[in-house]
Amino acid sequence: GRVEALEAEQAELRAALADGSLYQSDLQRAIALQSRDSAIDEELTAALERWAELEAAQAPPD
Repeated sequence: GRVEALEAEQAELRAALADGSLYQSDLQRAIALQSRDSAIDEELTAALERWAELEAAQAPPD
């Protein structure tokens, strides 16, 4: 689903940024990848909050 796709994309971004050489060879790309990583964090947070809301709405009352 959407969460899995975002997590996979984020893992790729973080792997590309992990060794640090990208910051020396292509600083603009490194900055763009960092920006996308932050955006993915926000998307994941929103998706997980929505998921929690849906689960709470489906839960039987106490």
